[in-house]
Order: sequence, then structure tokens, then C-alpha cells
Amino acid sequence: MPFTQRFTELTRTQEKVYYGTLLCTAVATAFLIAPSAHHRIHFRARDKRHLVFTANKLVIVGLTFLALAMTGAMLLATDFIFSATAATVTTAISALLFGWLWYVMPLLRLWRRQ
Repeated sequence: MPFTQRFTELTRTQEKVYYGTLLCTAVATAFLIAPSAHHRIHFRARDKRHLVFTANKLVIVGLTFLALAMTGAMLLATDFIFSATAATVTTAISALLFGWLWYVMPLLRLWRRQ
């Protein structure tokens, strides 16, 4: 987006959303790829339990930032193309979808099994 001619048309709020989304994307990438780096470094170190628990925590954090990045992207694109109302509805639906599928459903299953 910053490399397009229309980037100068963004409002100050849209610029902040863009930057926040970019930051969330970078953080999500770091956390989601970290388990692979840990695995490579700890390969055959007989530390599987620590590796699995650490990877689990890193991926959960990474997914949270990925959901934030995707929701921010939906907010920015919808607000830029359509309207504030469309952006609000689309962003809320996106956030609810990520929250439900990635957190509520698995947690409900976990609580039911305990």
C-alpha cells in the first residue's frame, strides 16, 4: 500500500492502522517461525518436553498477533474502499471469527474434557 499512488490519500487514523497492522504482522511472523528455529537448535538435545511446551506458547502468541494483523488489514482495506460503517461491521465480524475459531472453540472443548 505505501508504494501505491493512493497512499497519500490515507487519513491519519488509517496510517496508524496500517502501521499497527504492519507491526502485528512482523511480531506474528517472529513468534510463528520461532518454534522452527528452536527445533533446529535443540535437535537431538533430548529436551522434547520443553521444546513442545515452548513451541505451543509461541504459536498461541503468534496466532494472536496474526489475528490482529488480519483484522487490521480488513479494517484498513474496508475503510479505504467503502465506508466507516462497512469497516466497523467487517472488522467486528473478522475479530469474532478469529476469536471463535482459534480461541473459544478449542477452550470450550478443553473445559468440557476436564
